[in-house]
Amino acid sequence: MVDDIPVGKGAGSSFGDEQAPTKLAVGHPDDAKPLDERLVSKAWAVRKTAFEELIVIISKFDKGTSNQIMNEHAAKWKKYLEEPNPGAMEKVLECFHAYIDKCAPALLGSMQNSVYVSVIDKCLGAAKPNLKIKSMECMLLLFEVSENFTDETLDVLQA
Repeated sequence: MVDDIPVGKGAGSSFGDEQAPTKLAVGHPDDAKPLDERLVSKAWAVRKTAFEELIVIISKFDKGTSNQIMNEHAAKWKKYLEEPNPGAMEKVLECFHAYIDKCAPALLGSMQNSVYVSVIDKCLGAAKPNLKIKSMECMLLLFEVSENFTDETLDVLQA
């Protein structure tokens, strides 16, 4: 009879007798590396958590900060904003927003033209609506905080 045939894993097995995995999930090998290396890791999940960590660090600074960490990352935002993974890009934009909010206007002014192309091409042109919104917020905040809208900036935006 059909009612006597076990369903699922074949004859003699019953539901719920599956064994739990014997190995625990182990993190990525890059997780133990310094933050600067994790921010550019090949694994998008590692990059994502690294940007979450950087957000926490930057959020502790006062507005108008120009310290070693802010100076160190100023030249790296162009690369960060070319993130290929949409999930990690969301964290990059959140971190960039925090960076802009806490950064000294002079430091922002010195690096703003280098990030426009990445923000416009990768972020504003993204398929994910949330990325478009976050990138627009970053652009507006960047103009507001840096107060540095030069002819060079206009040329970059027109290109």
